[in-house]
Amino acid sequence: MDTKRGCNRNYVNKQFYTKLNLELVYTSGQYYNLLPFTYSDKKYPASMKLISCNGTDIHDYVKTRIEQSSPLRWDRENDRVYHEKFYKPSENYKKGILKLVFLDKDNKKHNLNIKKNDTVTFLQEKNSVYGYNDEKTPIITHYFEKEKIFYAKLPMMVEAYGDTLSERLRPIIAKNKVNAIVLDIRGNPGGSDNTYSNFLKKVVKDTLGQNVMVGRNFSPYNQKYFNINTDSVQNRTTHTFKINAATLKKPKMYYITYPNFKFVVPDSLNFSFEGKIYVLQDRFIYSSASNLSNLAKNNEQLISIGETPDLLGGLQTNPTVLQLPHSKIIFRIESQIDFTGCKTPKDIFQNNVEYPVSYSIKELYSRITTKEDIFGKQFLLNNDPMFRKAVELEKTRRQE
Repeated sequence: MDTKRGCNRNYVNKQFYTKLNLELVYTSGQYYNLLPFTYSDKKYPASMKLISCNGTDIHDYVKTRIEQSSPLRWDRENDRVYHEKFYKPSENYKKGILKLVFLDKDNKKHNLNIKKNDTVTFLQEKNSVYGYNDEKTPIITHYFEKEKIFYAKLPMMVEAYGDTLSERLRPIIAKNKVNAIVLDIRGNPGGSDNTYSNFLKKVVKDTLGQNVMVGRNFSPYNQKYFNINTDSVQNRTTHTFKINAATLKKPKMYYITYPNFKFVVPDSLNFSFEGKIYVLQDRFIYSSASNLSNLAKNNEQLISIGETPDLLGGLQTNPTVLQLPHSKIIFRIESQIDFTGCKTPKDIFQNNVEYPVSYSIKELYSRITTKEDIFGKQFLLNNDPMFRKAVELEKTRRQE
């Protein structure tokens, strides 16, 4: 980062955002504070539900903040947008104080009247992260002898990781019965599609593919960047201005179809695995991890479990990167939307799971604060609702 850009970022953060961090999390349709804290010598317990802000129902209040909060996520079940740091923009503090009302587990109200740039003191540490993984997050694999399940935590879509998982499975499947595979992509920010392909081609029975349909804004910028115009769109068999799927009313878009696009082709040295592959996902998957989620939803051998990201998902392309000439502020704009299988406009968000499993606030608090390894065998078996769902589904399948 150059000095000028760093100064501009610091200026923007200082002028438009507060330092306040409340460690809010949105789960099961509500906002909660994850950790206990103190403010002005008053203690506030963990896991309180936030019910209002400045005298307005919290969900109605967040609606008024959508221009200041980004990226917004969309709760499909309750049909509303949400943002866990809605309180950060300085616009919230025009009247000097932000008035938050929480409700604890015993239905007792707790008022937090806080000023811009005030901070709270947390009374407990986070021992794990509920969010996107980084380069330090390791690959983790286990073999569960009793359940006969091979578990693989894939933290990022780094191409070599797919080969690593294959090599870890090889000696296990050679000596043990493996009835099912659990591929955990929670927190996976994406990368290369070759990552999951390098692993899955060793274990899938059939080619994993689907008829892909994507749309791009027919803007002057995209016409130049992708070297297309009206004539070229009309003359290409894979390009069109009209498709038989739910689309957006605006802006004008052109569409590209990829019939039977092959994401994974079985390897000639396949492990001859016949069981199910359960894909665990949470809200924090993106890019190629999102592609894997869609594959799981649309292919029989793969079964998706967990949360939807609540962001636009599906097949993406390189983002458009624009920079303002004087402030040097950079905008990254996704120029492609995946319309594959869209029957209604809400289907554009993609990444629906076959078996939805959300964390309760109790489970999230446990994941964040426990000193256990949350990807260790005991925690997965006893305290992880998504892994337990995979075990339950596999047990039922084996009994049928």
